[in-house]
Order: sequence, then C-alpha cells, then structure tokens
Amino acid sequence: MVIIHKGKIDQADDLTAYDASPYPKKEFVILEDIKYDSPELLKIALKTGSIYPGKYWAKGYNFILRKDTERNINLILVIG
Repeated sequence: MVIIHKGKIDQADDLTAYDASPYPKKEFVILEDIKYDSPELLKIALKTGSIYPGKYWAKGYNFILRKDTERNINLILVIG
C-alpha cells in the first residue's frame, strides 16, 4: 500500500508480508505489470463517466490495483 499526498509518498507498507490487506494475495499486481501512471488513468476515467474528487476522508481521486484472477487481467479502479 502506498499513500501519496501532494506528489510525495506519505506511507508505504508491504502488505505481501502481512495479512493486513482486504484482498487475497493472489489478487496482488506485480510492479512489472503496471504500464500506466495515475494522470493517464484519471483522464480515461473522467472521459468514461461522472467522477468527482472526494472531499472528506478520501480527498481527491484514489486508485486501487488488483488482479481479476478469473480473467487473469489487472484492474485499476479510479475512485472519486
């Protein structure tokens, strides 16, 4: 898990070593499989539908990366 605030990493935790993740380890995405950066993904998400930045606990836009194990593809969710 990585928390980035104003372009700087505030927190980085390796959840693969612990059972702290809400996702099973088989859904983790390996670094080499990440081909996009968040500004690119946000542009796509904004074109796709109505998404607005969060105002309270999850300010701005947030991203979740996980693997769809049934289709064997990586998913990147943009949450506003």
